[in-house]
Amino acid sequence: MSALAVLKAGPGATVQDLGRRGLLTQAVPVGGAWLEPLHRCTNLALGNPEGSATVELPLHGARFRAVGALTVALDGVPVALRDGETLDVPPAPWAVRYLALPGGVAVPVALGARGTLLCAGVGGLQGRALRVGDLLPAQSPTPLGALKVCAWDPCLGAPLPVVPGPDALPPGALEVLLGAVWTVSARLDRRGTRLEGPRLPTLCDRPGSWPMVPGAVEVPQDGVPIVLGPEHPTTGGYPVVAVLPHAARGLLAARRPGSAVRFFTAWPGGCSTPRAG
Repeated sequence: MSALAVLKAGPGATVQDLGRRGLLTQAVPVGGAWLEPLHRCTNLALGNPEGSATVELPLHGARFRAVGALTVALDGVPVALRDGETLDVPPAPWAVRYLALPGGVAVPVALGARGTLLCAGVGGLQGRALRVGDLLPAQSPTPLGALKVCAWDPCLGAPLPVVPGPDALPPGALEVLLGAVWTVSARLDRRGTRLEGPRLPTLCDRPGSWPMVPGAVEVPQDGVPIVLGPEHPTTGGYPVVAVLPHAARGLLAARRPGSAVRFFTAWPGGCSTPRAG
């Protein structure tokens, strides 16, 4: 068996794949990789299917020990490890790192996927974050395809597109969102990212509870916008001033706390496309 033993893991380190589709009506969010383009790239570096389970490492570093010789990929770059060799993963300039094993991380399928859904306690390793002493077995003893570097540009300084609406907020709310330079708050997790900056004009909560989607920019009563993440509440009552398209959600997920964020209402494309070389 080829595997990685966890020697150190920061808060929120989990096993992730591309999530669970079709369960929102049962109050199960899609979940899946927080920074999906980098997750896909890291799998491609080993020839894995893009949806194979990887190790997601948000914000903090980690350390692993190889159990048996194996080749892994870190953020799209293959790394060969000897049996017993230690792999140190320091924090990166971007917020979330990914570690792929040959064939993916061999954890059981739960509700149709292997990824961890922390809010429901399912998937991954018993539905929880990684701990020291955990063993992460590889699905395959060797890479499934030719090794290659798969580069991805996090576009850390690029403004991010939004689709306005769907809720009507007081006049000027969207203009404040688009005109301000926001800061990623340290108050973030897989449920959502809070942005620091000016307060948006807002109304009382919407009547009733409405379906929510990842990337929705909610405006609570304090006017501080929150961008919903992969483990977002499936319903909510706060007005939504705008929604980040799928590609833009990965670009926001790459921003560490303290990073600047600006929004605009047209998408130039091109930044988040993985490329192998």
